[in-house]
This record gives sequence, structure tokens and C-alpha cells, in this order.
Amino acid sequence: MKQREQPAKRYTRRMKSRRNVLCIGLALVLAHASAALAQDRAGFTLIKIADVQTAIPGTQPVRRLHPSEVYPPPVVSANGTIAFWCGVREDAIKDINSSNPYTDVGSGIFLANSARPDTVAPVALHGAPAAGGGNFDILFAPFLAAKKDGGGFLCFFGSVSTPSSETPASPPGSEPHLFAYDLATQQLRRAITSSLRRVPPRGFDLDGTGAVNSSGRVCFGTFNEKRAQGGYYTFPVTGSERDATALTPGAPDDASALFRRLTRPQISDAGEVTWSAVIENAKRGVNYGLYWADKTGQFAPVFEQGDPAPNGRMFTVLRSKSAAINSASALIVFAAETDGSQGAFAYNTRTKRMDLVATQGGTAPDDVGTYTQIIGDVGVNGGGDVAFVATLLPLEPDPFANGRDEFQALFTQNARGVTRLVARRGDTFDGSVLTGFRTEARCIDDSGGIAFRYNLEDGRIGIAYARPRGARTPRAQQMRQR
Repeated sequence: MKQREQPAKRYTRRMKSRRNVLCIGLALVLAHASAALAQDRAGFTLIKIADVQTAIPGTQPVRRLHPSEVYPPPVVSANGTIAFWCGVREDAIKDINSSNPYTDVGSGIFLANSARPDTVAPVALHGAPAAGGGNFDILFAPFLAAKKDGGGFLCFFGSVSTPSSETPASPPGSEPHLFAYDLATQQLRRAITSSLRRVPPRGFDLDGTGAVNSSGRVCFGTFNEKRAQGGYYTFPVTGSERDATALTPGAPDDASALFRRLTRPQISDAGEVTWSAVIENAKRGVNYGLYWADKTGQFAPVFEQGDPAPNGRMFTVLRSKSAAINSASALIVFAAETDGSQGAFAYNTRTKRMDLVATQGGTAPDDVGTYTQIIGDVGVNGGGDVAFVATLLPLEPDPFANGRDEFQALFTQNARGVTRLVARRGDTFDGSVLTGFRTEARCIDDSGGIAFRYNLEDGRIGIAYARPRGARTPRAQQMRQR
């Protein structure tokens, strides 16, 4: 009769196996088919980065990615490095009674490369060993910035669990930590430990997530002493917890805070930060606005509720989850509501000029249709190129369709204001037909390439990259073998 393995030995063996999986995963190339390509009328090549069949290298039993609408769209850095957070599944685990047969066994943070689209590597996986001890438990969306000549940082929040037999024990769902992955050295470290005693002032505000620039300066939200929002801090990922610096004034409670209900920030390579919030305005009372702080910490509104918009209406509220900021092009771009309408806008931080990118009721290029809604975040790169997703109606809509002929499309606009269609509903891709698109604030690299999430007519959801044909491929971060 075979002798049963002792629990302690079994646990040690599992931990070694998990460590091997993560190390192998960071180095191997996926053994799946070549990237799917589809060229559209606008001069872009659409490249599949990942979908539900993408295998995670080194996993036994084999685990695969499971992109879905539960997770945010991907982010891309100036040099074409792509990062995303998505579900992880196993082939053997399926729900036969569900319209979606795939059951997630956790989630992961992944890196991809626009220059090598068939290479995806995990940085963190649920249940795998975490930097600093314990195992990754709950993960949150990554934020990424890479340098043009290589290097940079991928950061994310994640909670860690440790078994009761280890000291200190940490149950699943415990306080999260800020992790930083150095793209040059491929080393992952725990940058800040989140505890009620050590992070100013009382823990991370994960609804706001965070942002990082290419020099490794992170911006994140916190809670105050009463567990309400406590403002934003910036922090060098190569420093210590003592280096966290308050960006917005702290307050003991929401009622006395200068900024309230802060949303996800973005930080530029120059250290400028943009965010939206509710503020007490001396002239208007409690008011909503989008704000910008320069690298000296001086802040000013990009717009406040009631300010005139360049489409002839008045700004009311931000539609994007976060605005995008790029110091090289001195632009902040975003989608906003304006008196019941909406549009995409670009604000120049040097000239203080607000320009219209697209507006509800406007005509898209090549008579594609009429804009009805801006969806998700608007992105901008160092050259001033903007990317956005919109819904449209045909120029001559079917009067009996009751809006059912509305469709989604992905666009880019250069610094001269010329808009181009990148892809639209009905375009063929990967053996099916595209039906939808979503973008994050950091969705366009300096070559004009766009990272986005897509939906297909057959129900599949995936991550893709739109590369301008004829454009020089950016020098994306290579994932070296260890």
C-alpha cells in the first residue's frame, strides 16, 4: 500500500511547483497559433494578442487566459509594451449549464509585446508565490509605463494570503499591497505594504486604482482616518514607504476635504497628474470638475461643471473613467457630458486651450456615420495622436430599426485634427466578425498603435493591437529568458 505524503511535505512541494510555473511563464513563448491578422480600410493591421484559447506557459494542468468584460481593457506604453488583467481558466473545468462554459480559477496580470504578438507572459497569478512572501490572492488592474530605450515599470495592487501555519498568517481577502515589476531587470517587488499603520493615511483606495510614469513615480488614492477618501499620494517605486508624498491636501473626513469622491488618476512622465473630483467652489458651491496638477504640485481645473465646452454646450460630468495625460504633447484628453450631449475633448496644458475631438451628432470620417456616444476612455500619445471608441448611426438610419442599426467603431485622430477609422462593427477578424471595442486611458503608443479589447459575433472576447501599416514598430520591451 502506497504511503500517504505528509501535509507539510505536500505543501512544500506545491509551493515549489507554483514558483516554477511562474518563473517558466515569464520566460516562455506561448505555443498557440500565429496572431490573427485583418487589415481594414484605414491602413491598420489588427493583431490578436490573446483570447480564451491562449495558453499560459508552464502551467500543469494547462491553464488559459479568459478575457471578459469583467476586466478592464489593456494598457500600452509609449514603446508598445502591453499589459492587461484577465481571468484564468482550466480546460477541464466547465459549466455545461451556462451560456458561458468557462469557469475562472482566478486571475492574472500579463505582459505582451506589440512587436512579438504571439508572446504573452504572466507577471502574477492567483495562488502563485508573491514577492515578499505568501501567495497572490485578489489582483487588481495593472498600470504601466515603459521607456522608449527599454526599462520602465508595471505596477498593480494585490492582496496576499499565507497559510495559518506560517507567521504572520494572512487570510484571503486581506489588505492589498502595491507591487512593482521592473521591465529591465524582470524583478517583482512589494513596493508598499498596505496596513492601517504603515500607508498614509489609512490604506489604498482601490476604486481609484493608480498610475505610474516611466521614471517609476506612482500616483494612488488613499483612505483617511474615517475610512473615507483621503486624497492622492505619489511614490517612487524604487524608494521606501517614507517617500510617499501627499499630492492633494489631506482631511480628517469627507466634509472638510478640499477634493471629494476622487476618481482614477493619471500621471505623466513629467510628474503632472490629472483626476476628477467633487470640490467646494466659492462661487458655485459643491461642484464637479476635472483637475490637473503640474510637477510643482500647483493645481487648476481643466473644466468644472458649468464651464463652456467647445461644442457650444456646458460641461457637466466626466464620462471617461479617467482622463489621459501626456507631458510630451502637453495634452489631457477625455470624454465628458455636456448638457445632455457628450463628446471627446483635448485640453492643452501650455496654451490652456480646449479643443473638440468628436461630438454627439458629428459626422465620422468617410461618411461612416453620425456619432451618438463616446465609449470608455480616450487615449493620447507623445505626438498628440488621440484614440477613442464611439457608437454611431448610419448617415441614413433605418426608420424602422429603432436604433438597432447603431454600431461601434474605433478611431484615431492626429495632431492636425484628421480623424481615421481604425475598425468598426462588421469587419472580419480571426474567423468571425467584430461587434464591439473598449479602450483604457493609456491605449495608444508613440507609433500610433492602439491596444484594445474586442468582442466578436461568435461570443469570443479578446485583446488586440492595431498597428498602423507603414509605421515603424516601437521598440517594445523584450521578455528575456531567465
